[in-house]
Amino acid sequence: MSTNTDFTPTVVVGIGGAGTRMLAAVKEMAQREEISDRVELVAIDSKPDDIETNLPDLDLNNTIVLEQPEQFDALAEHYSYLSEDAYLPPEGGAAKDRSVGRVYLDTPDNFSKTFHTLEAVLERTEQAQSDYVNIFVVNAFGGGTGSGLFPLVAGMLDLIA
Repeated sequence: MSTNTDFTPTVVVGIGGAGTRMLAAVKEMAQREEISDRVELVAIDSKPDDIETNLPDLDLNNTIVLEQPEQFDALAEHYSYLSEDAYLPPEGGAAKDRSVGRVYLDTPDNFSKTFHTLEAVLERTEQAQSDYVNIFVVNAFGGGTGSGLFPLVAGMLDLIA
């Protein structure tokens, strides 16, 4: 594989089911254009099956599977944005509810795991390739994990970069 050194090193973060499907398309394009060595992919989802289905060979260091919050019913008292009728599907995911998507990242373990993984990927990319890195976040705003996490992940990336 040739290296396209004219292509700015790029990190693409896909959030939620739609985001992981978009990452799969980015991965195919990067392989076709022979720039895979200049593109880092990071998948974040609350439904592990989506990552496995859409990106089965993604580097596990770049995969963030968010754990379901414990005692979900009690969280509505602590998070005013969480509606009383919100629920966690048994198979994971946010059931197209932004507030449920957001609560995944508001739990300390998920927040820490996400922050440190993003920090490590950006640091690794900058050290290996360039002091300048393009960062893209892809997701859908249909109401689930991607739309709930987008503003928080964007804020994390702003702090890290």
